[in-house]
Amino acid sequence: MTDRNQWSRRGGWVAACILAIVPLALAEPYFELNTETDWLAALYGDPPHILGVAPFEWEEYMFQWQNHLEQGEPYPPTQFLPPELYVYEGSGSGEYPKNPGLVMVWGTDTGLPPGEYASAWKFDYVVDPDLSNAIITVTVYPPQWGVTGQITQVSFGIRDALGRTRSWYWNVGPAGVIPWNVGTTITIHASQTGLSAVSPPANGYMNTPGFDITTAQVFIVDENAQWIGGPLPIPPPGGPPSGLWNYWYNLRVRPQWQLTKWSQPPDPTQPENLYYGWNEPSEWWHGPVVADDWVCTTPDPVTDVHWWGSFLCWKYPYPPP
Repeated sequence: MTDRNQWSRRGGWVAACILAIVPLALAEPYFELNTETDWLAALYGDPPHILGVAPFEWEEYMFQWQNHLEQGEPYPPTQFLPPELYVYEGSGSGEYPKNPGLVMVWGTDTGLPPGEYASAWKFDYVVDPDLSNAIITVTVYPPQWGVTGQITQVSFGIRDALGRTRSWYWNVGPAGVIPWNVGTTITIHASQTGLSAVSPPANGYMNTPGFDITTAQVFIVDENAQWIGGPLPIPPPGGPPSGLWNYWYNLRVRPQWQLTKWSQPPDPTQPENLYYGWNEPSEWWHGPVVADDWVCTTPDPVTDVHWWGSFLCWKYPYPPP
C-alpha cells in the first residue's frame, strides 16, 4: 500500500486535509516553482532569480557556518566547485524523478580525484521581502551512484539584505535524515530558530548575529558529494554528459497560515465512479477514537476533513436512501 493510500480505518472512515497554493509573482514574498515553465522563468528570466553561487559567496557562507554555529554539528570540510544549472522537464525515465525541477552539476572534469566536493545555487528575490510569516518548502532528490560516490550533505540558508545568514544542513544517506534516491520535502518555518525549526530536523544550525528575517533576499542551496573515483555519473538529460549532480523541485514560499496540500483519496478504477477498497464495519462501541495513522508531516493546523465511505452490497451509481 502506498503512502497516499494509508487511510485511517478506525471506525470505517478516512481523513485528508486539502488546500491549494496560488502561485504569485516572483517579486512578492510568496511564490511557487512547480512546473517546468516556472523553473525556466526563474533561471532564464530578466532578471534571473536563480544563479550559481560564486566562489567568493561560498567562502562567505562557510565563514558564517564556521563562526556562528548555534546547534548541532558543524558543516563538514569540503572543496567548492562552480555549478552548472539547467532545468529538467521531469519525464521520470530511468532513475530520475518525475517532477520538473532544477539540476545542479559540478566537477565535470573527467580527472576529478577522490574527495569531498560541494557546489551551490541561489534564489535571489532581487528585492528583500519580509518572510517572518513564511513557510518554505522544497523537495530534494540526492542521488547515490554506487561504489563511486554519493551526496552526503545538503543545506538551505536564508541571507538578508546585509549578507547575514541563517542556515540548516542535513546529513544524507543511512546515517542521515534524508535518504538517497528519494524525493524528500524539507519544510522551513522561516521565523523560527534551531534544529527543530525545520522538518526533517536538521543536523546543524547556524545563525549570524543580527540576521533580519524581515529583509530576506537570497536563498542559498547547496549539496556536498563524496567522490570515491572512477567514471563520473550521468545526470538527467539536458546538461553536461557527466558530473556530480543533485536535484531540487517544488520550491514554495507561502504564508504560515496556509496549509500544505495533502490529499489521500481512494484510487479510482474503471469506470471512474468505482474504487478499489474494502468494507470496514463501524462497530466500535466505546467512544470516539483518534485517527492517528494518517500521514501528516507538518505542525500546521487541520482546517477541513473529507470523509470517504462505502455501502455494503450497493451496486448502483447513486447513493442509497
